[in-house]
Amino acid sequence: MHINIKGEDKHRFTRKQKAFNRLWRHRIVIFLVTLLGLTSIIYYRRNVHYTNIFAQQQLQQLVLNNYSYGEYNTNRHVIYDTPIKGALVVMAREGELFDVHATMTDVEDRFNKHHGYPWIILSDQLLSKRFQRIITAKRKKVYFGKIPPDHWNEPAWIDIKEAEKIAVTMGSQNIYHGESISWKKATRYNAGLIALHPLLQDAEYYWKVQPRARYICDIREDPFQSMKENDRKLAFAISMKESHLVIPSLWNSVQEYVKNEMKNLSSLASLVSPTDSILPWIIDEPSSTDLFPTVIDQKYNNNQIWNNFMIISLDFMKSPEYQRFFRHMDIAGGFFYERWGDSPFQTIAAALYLHKHQVHFMENIGYQFSIAMQCPSDAIQVKELKCACDSTQSFLHRQESETKELLKIQQQNKKSISS
Repeated sequence: MHINIKGEDKHRFTRKQKAFNRLWRHRIVIFLVTLLGLTSIIYYRRNVHYTNIFAQQQLQQLVLNNYSYGEYNTNRHVIYDTPIKGALVVMAREGELFDVHATMTDVEDRFNKHHGYPWIILSDQLLSKRFQRIITAKRKKVYFGKIPPDHWNEPAWIDIKEAEKIAVTMGSQNIYHGESISWKKATRYNAGLIALHPLLQDAEYYWKVQPRARYICDIREDPFQSMKENDRKLAFAISMKESHLVIPSLWNSVQEYVKNEMKNLSSLASLVSPTDSILPWIIDEPSSTDLFPTVIDQKYNNNQIWNNFMIISLDFMKSPEYQRFFRHMDIAGGFFYERWGDSPFQTIAAALYLHKHQVHFMENIGYQFSIAMQCPSDAIQVKELKCACDSTQSFLHRQESETKELLKIQQQNKKSISS
């Protein structure tokens, strides 16, 4: 029987048919989406282990691409287009990025934009591409180097568990950096091994640039050139005493070293007479012009050149006598079992092996770090060098400074030469 649908009834039937079709299409879509979701979950669960392995491999490859050891720490030679092969050297870690950037900016604005000495950034870690990108922005000659692990880590003769126990004790005693094994590794490295880094193999001098330090005066005179022209081996800005609590056996080890050196005529020839060295500055009441009784019979007065700013001759640091002294002190273990810093070590090395005129106080440097600030004493220099400091507040004029005593000894040397 044929049903004839006309008019309004036909229109109503069409609407119902369309609604029915839409409903089924919707149900089919829901079914397909659910099926796809279940399939994805099953697939994920079956393959998650392999996916994680693949992700780890990809991450490792990314790390290798970003921190290629072959590109980052090679035997590249630093290019010098300056009359003196001087390098600006920073030891840094990833978390010090903006401290490093700020200090480098000071040095560039106050000095290096007129000279173009290369920067060498050393770290025991592989510094990220981000770190490198920010540091190299607007700086042409920047070289990144990784510190060799066998130079950074504790040597084989150190009982690291014992060193860690001592560090915990020092931390409980609130000894500055006494709790930090990393700090002790850094000071040991700075004391002797940094001079052997491949990126410094051609350098004549290196300027130690400490993150967070501020350079607060223009530097008109090129210190590298001045040091070479005047046969200077070590330049500094601040001196003070070290706490005896952190170096109780340091001088005993020095005395043992000098005794051994006195037995060898060739080694003995490298030691400088107390009459022409800064040795009288670091001992109590020197009573002899002979090195042996001066060192053996006297005590160390804890004077030190504060070397977070320092310019030093790499020929001096690489010399057989300096490295021999470093090896002796390193074997003694005080860098780890006590808290020997590189400052007292390098001060004593200078006292043993440098002539007085080779140690130079940079009076017109404007420098600030931590508890101390050096500002030129001459008010005219303060103005001309656009210093952001008050000369009356300079550490040089504080009771804790030992620089004036050192200058007296050096002046005595000049008088003896002129006479």
